[in-house]
Amino acid sequence: MLIAAENTQEHARFGFSVSRRIGTAVVRNRIKRLLREVVFRHLSAIRPGNDYLVIVRRTPSSLDYASTERALLELFERSGIRQNTSG
Repeated sequence: MLIAAENTQEHARFGFSVSRRIGTAVVRNRIKRLLREVVFRHLSAIRPGNDYLVIVRRTPSSLDYASTERALLELFERSGIRQNTSG
C-alpha cells in the first residue's frame, strides 16, 4: 500500500511501516532495510515534491532484494509516481 502527500521539499521523502503481524522485529527491520535500498537505487526516477508512506501488510513471499525490488517498482508503476526514465 502506498500513501502520497505533497511536501514543500525539492525531493521525495519516504517512510516505511511494516505490520507486527509480519513477523519478529528482525524480519520487519530486514524488510524496511530492503525497501530503503530499493528506493535509494531508484530515487532519481521518483517524482520529487511528495512524501510517500509504504505500508507492508502481508508477508512477502521471500526476503531477497530482487523480489522486493520487483514488488516495490510494480507498486510505483501502478501509483504513477515513477517519472519517465528514458535514456
